[in-house]
Amino acid sequence: MSEPRKRSTPQTRCSECGVLPFGIAVLLALAAKLRARAWSRKVQCVVDYAAPLLPAMRDQSHPSPARRFRRDRPKWCLLAVFTASVLVLMVPIWPAWHAAAGPGPNEIVFTSNRDGSDQIYIMNATGAGARRLTTSATDSLHATFSPDGHRLAITASRNGRWQIYVTNADTLTPTWITAPPGSSAAAAFNSIGQTIAFESNRTGLWQIYRVNIDGSHLVRLTDLPGQSFRPAFSPDRRTIAFMSTRDGLSQIYTMRIDGSRVRRLTSPPGESFGPAFSPGGRRIAFSSTRTGSEQLYVMNSNGSHQTRLTNASGRNYSPAFSPDGSHLIFTSTRDGTDQLYLIDVDGAHVVRLTMPPGANFFASFRPR
Repeated sequence: MSEPRKRSTPQTRCSECGVLPFGIAVLLALAAKLRARAWSRKVQCVVDYAAPLLPAMRDQSHPSPARRFRRDRPKWCLLAVFTASVLVLMVPIWPAWHAAAGPGPNEIVFTSNRDGSDQIYIMNATGAGARRLTTSATDSLHATFSPDGHRLAITASRNGRWQIYVTNADTLTPTWITAPPGSSAAAAFNSIGQTIAFESNRTGLWQIYRVNIDGSHLVRLTDLPGQSFRPAFSPDRRTIAFMSTRDGLSQIYTMRIDGSRVRRLTSPPGESFGPAFSPGGRRIAFSSTRTGSEQLYVMNSNGSHQTRLTNASGRNYSPAFSPDGSHLIFTSTRDGTDQLYLIDVDGAHVVRLTMPPGANFFASFRPR
């Protein structure tokens, strides 16, 4: 077993948040002199208007507010520069402060058969503190959080078929969203948590559907030829990425949320699977067999700049971005069994998060 490299735990925040204090600092530094001049003119106007009513202000032994402001302007400028400097120094610690101000610890939900059957577990971003969430006698898998982190959509075996339910992440009381005919699986919330997209074989072949979380307004989005799987909403709710065999081999496609404007993003050699949008919607992570074994890749959301991230034995698949977009969690068989790993989005560092007994797979982060 290979020794994991140094852990680089993802921050639970948007990667652009650290720019905020720096931007404030720059604006303060640039505006200090202009604001001082502007306020000096405003104060002078007030003094000129009120001077006839306030004789004492004409006494040179009592400097006017405008004169005092001009006299103390260097102090105001120094204060602005000091404040700007403090904010600049906050840039390195802003991510940690921002994360601490969030609603709770960053967590990962995943599927594991460590207790004999496939069940849903949750752990923190370091891989510690794993605990079982589902306790049903039948299998449960492929859990994903709603955007607010309070609900879960789970695929579970029900009466011999796979169906999807939505539940509060704390109470785990199921509200079944799908029902026969056929099976349904792999639900994905849109960015406001009111709609899910999923795959279903209710008409014979697997296709992509969309439905409200109360089970209403079921809409089929894909059609023949081929089968379609693993939908993923873009953060702006305008696009769904998915994998499909409509052109022969499995490749990554995008479409509008009404099923129109289908666009193919990947091509042979090999097949491509499991698309996942970044939090900002600018990139898509996926796995592909284009070089032989299944490896992780990332590309722009229009299909350009496809970059390989992993170069390991076995399968490396099912990627999902961290809430700040800096890491991907994925499943790999590089050490013999399906286990969860964390990788930087540039592929620089890989950290193993789970260990046997059992396999661990289908993981995603809890949003902040």
